[in-house]
Amino acid sequence: MIDRIKINEEKLDTIISILDELDVSIDKLDSIKDLIKDVNDYYGSKNWFKDKRLLESGKIKDIKAGVLSEDEVWNTLKRINEYIDELNEIIDNIYK
Repeated sequence: MIDRIKINEEKLDTIISILDELDVSIDKLDSIKDLIKDVNDYYGSKNWFKDKRLLESGKIKDIKAGVLSEDEVWNTLKRINEYIDELNEIIDNIYK
């Protein structure tokens, strides 16, 4: 009985520690939600296509323009959605 309590107490301590780390990450993600929305809205917009054409034509130079890269923006937004799916799967598996 004592061993069972100790083992489960260690498990609980591990859960709490990881959840504390997750709290920090969730707070960070929450702090950039408006940035994510802005980039998502910009990506594929009329202005995005206009800016991309200007960059490709050489009218815009010497500027970091990863936001005009279809792959970089798409992969970043996809990554966010994959995290959401992964979290949902974890939650579903916890309560099965």
